[in-house]
Amino acid sequence: MTSRWLVLALVLVAAVVGVVLWAPWGERTVGSGAESPEDAAGIYVHALNRWDEARLRDLSITDGPTLDAGIKRRFDTSGGKGITIGDRRVRYGPAPHQASVNLVGRTASGEVFSERIFLNRVNDHWFVNLHDIPEDQGTPPLPTANTGRP
Repeated sequence: MTSRWLVLALVLVAAVVGVVLWAPWGERTVGSGAESPEDAAGIYVHALNRWDEARLRDLSITDGPTLDAGIKRRFDTSGGKGITIGDRRVRYGPAPHQASVNLVGRTASGEVFSERIFLNRVNDHWFVNLHDIPEDQGTPPLPTANTGRP
């Protein structure tokens, strides 16, 4: 009888620890990302041109209302414009799993297109940060300066 209670107690403790560790992240994993920052940038522009929400979501590692807002804003400003990129310069961040890509090109109507996207590598796949923080929550914090100290 005592061993049953011990097993039950261990299962309950494991469940509570699992919930505590998962709860701060709250968002579920979404996409599969891309093999390189350059590939992620190309997929991103292609998805914008085709209004392909599913493909944009596949470039994001987490889901949630901030992802919805980010995708909506990008479609409102750049969706379906026939963007062609002439330059996609990758800059790696202070950590090897961070990068940004400056996308410079033109729309089908000749307008200049310029956007900087930020990426993170997780398990050898690159994900684009497509999340927008709602205006009522203020601006996001500035990226860290590469000073070598916290």
